[in-house]
Amino acid sequence: MLRRLIPLLSALILLSCSGKQAGQLELHGPEDLAGLRVAVTSGSYYDVIMTKRKDLASLSRYSTDIDALQAVVYGKADVYVNDEIAFTNELQEENGITIACREEVYFPISFAFRKDIRELCDSCNVFLARCMDDGTLDSLKTLWFKSKKGTKLIPPDPVFGRGKPIRIAVTTSLFPYSFQVNREWYGIEVDLMRLFAKSQGISLQFDIYDLSGATLALSKGLADIMTGAIFITPERMEQFDFCIPYHHCQPAYFVKAAGSGNANSLWARIKKDIYKSVIMEDRWRFITKGLAATVTITIFAIILGSILGAGLLTMLRSRRRWVRKTAEVYNFIMAGLPMLVFLLIMFYVVLVRTGLSPIAVAILAFALNFASGACGVYGKALGGIPSGQWDAALALGLTRGQAFWNIIVPQALKAGMGAFTSQCTGLLKGTSIVGYIAIQDLTRASDMIRSRTFDALVPLLIVSILYFVLAWLLGLLLKALVRKRIAK
Repeated sequence: MLRRLIPLLSALILLSCSGKQAGQLELHGPEDLAGLRVAVTSGSYYDVIMTKRKDLASLSRYSTDIDALQAVVYGKADVYVNDEIAFTNELQEENGITIACREEVYFPISFAFRKDIRELCDSCNVFLARCMDDGTLDSLKTLWFKSKKGTKLIPPDPVFGRGKPIRIAVTTSLFPYSFQVNREWYGIEVDLMRLFAKSQGISLQFDIYDLSGATLALSKGLADIMTGAIFITPERMEQFDFCIPYHHCQPAYFVKAAGSGNANSLWARIKKDIYKSVIMEDRWRFITKGLAATVTITIFAIILGSILGAGLLTMLRSRRRWVRKTAEVYNFIMAGLPMLVFLLIMFYVVLVRTGLSPIAVAILAFALNFASGACGVYGKALGGIPSGQWDAALALGLTRGQAFWNIIVPQALKAGMGAFTSQCTGLLKGTSIVGYIAIQDLTRASDMIRSRTFDALVPLLIVSILYFVLAWLLGLLLKALVRKRIAK
């Protein structure tokens, strides 16, 4: 295992740490984007605008602001179009980027509400108007838009309220809007929502989504309010209600700064990145929380899926034609449907009104998918046992049940162990998509860390190693269970 890992890790480190001096791209307005590689955040207002342009060299859509920014840093894109306050001056300097120009237009930023809770939106309007009058909003803007990223964070007062909490769909984990430190949310939008909740006597629940996922969650009733520097556009106003804007900002073109590069030594940068990604602000807690979610989903999905797979195989061997056809259609659908699409269907369509937690939905979705693969493994393993084994067992006076569990199953376990382990490992790696339904798993943990450090190597490397170790441990566990069963 180590012989395979070390060369790969070394190559990744060297590639990530390599850099060269770069000249700064000069831009003066939208017309200068012609012929350039443009990066945008998927589902954002800029995505809609840039999609209409036919004169771009390419348009790359990224799920997070961090991914789009790093595309510019590492030369995968020429310019990233976002609002001007997306990255503070300090973050721009740290990452070797700068604003080439700003468009001469201002967009309002606000909070989106579900259409059926208009009263809550009206209450927020009254609250924001009061904050503008008494200077509270100006104080928050000074704190978050003008202070440095390293400003000491004061833990917020807990918000206590009656009844069901208001669910906030957070679309960006990025300073200064909203971000997590030691499992606590901070940022100007978080502060505004907390003050609003306190004024209304309600409690809050923050869930992290990407922009498209938050839009679906809001439209399906899985969230009540959407935050994340949301622009008010005519298209969005048809779908959601918006409170009065708390800020206006200009579109900005982020490009690589002149002379930017990695000046530090390789070892110095690695030590700094490890400290920022693991030690600072106890960011290792993101990893442990994500690890717990990944392991939980994997174990319970394997157990439930294995049971369902046995039932599916029984259906395939039924004497009733309609039962067999039902199982065949089920296997056909699962074989052709991408797991991500199936997960989104289960979360946003099938189980949207059940009240199940995202983790419970993920377990069920992965178990249903895993059942199809497990059924195929069971069928091949049992089909490979010679019929003479049954005849010999029955001739010895064993019942069919005794023959199955004591003679057939041990041989089938040994024959199908490799294929079943591959199915389990595939499920483990497949759980990396559960972040789409607001679960902070290992992959989402790396995103949360990157949103604070703007470094991709260390968090992704840690998560990759953990997935590798989990797959290895899972294989050892399954082999041990099989040896124990055969020994009996």
